[in-house]
Amino acid sequence: MALFRSFFALSHALGTQRNLIRRLGGLALLLMGVHAAADVIDDLAYVLLDGLDFYVDEAVASFLAWLSAAGGLTPEGAVRGIESFASFVDLAEKDWLAIRLAFVLELVIDVLLLDLAWGTRDGASATLLEDMQLSVVRLKRALSAIDLERLVAPVALSTFVIGGAVLSGLALEQLTRGLLQSAAPDLLLASNIAAAVALVITGILCWRFLPDLLQGTFLRAHDRGEKARARIAARRARHVPRFPRWAAVGDELRRVLRGAWLLIAAFVAVAGLFGADLSALVERLGAVP
Repeated sequence: MALFRSFFALSHALGTQRNLIRRLGGLALLLMGVHAAADVIDDLAYVLLDGLDFYVDEAVASFLAWLSAAGGLTPEGAVRGIESFASFVDLAEKDWLAIRLAFVLELVIDVLLLDLAWGTRDGASATLLEDMQLSVVRLKRALSAIDLERLVAPVALSTFVIGGAVLSGLALEQLTRGLLQSAAPDLLLASNIAAAVALVITGILCWRFLPDLLQGTFLRAHDRGEKARARIAARRARHVPRFPRWAAVGDELRRVLRGAWLLIAAFVAVAGLFGADLSALVERLGAVP
């Protein structure tokens, strides 16, 4: 009985902190989604390093060729220098650097998304209907002014969260399949049941955590946008520009283009979700044993 009382007490304590749990759950799924997209970040890092290496090699080759033409270096010495510098960073070293750079970029994306993912929450109403009505009013207020952050942040964060939910479902699929095969080795539908469990878990996680995270993200993006507008107005009040109209256009462009970096995050999120093999999971659900 003491065990049941402890369980009910813990359930009640967690029930009183539903908002905090939903926040932490959404944040955990977001971090998992960013990690699931690590392969995309790794590929991007490798492309950046390879492009940088190419341009550096071209610059060094042009300099050595000019130096040879000016008589400061023999043609054979220039060729040897170009070949030596071109082989200075090989494929293995690029791959090693790309993995480290991808890890750093993953941490940077996590940190930059943290504030938006934590979001802004207003107090809940007494009834579900009133809470839904207030949510609609808050979302309309959040979309009263449009900028890139308000448009792209929900897309990027929701895609990362879905990717994290899929990653959780895939992990439970492997666990479920292993348990079923251990308990009933002759069960032909073990893979189908495991895939069904994975899809159900993915859907439940999205259903429980995604709407709350999206609303919090909208409201936080609205708060950040209003603060940015206030900073622009305060700066304009302190310093009267020489060309007010051009300055006003520049301020408006800066406001509208807020959060442009989120376009990269959204691209990584979408590419990572496509690489999560969700279609293969659906195929395993209906696969013939």
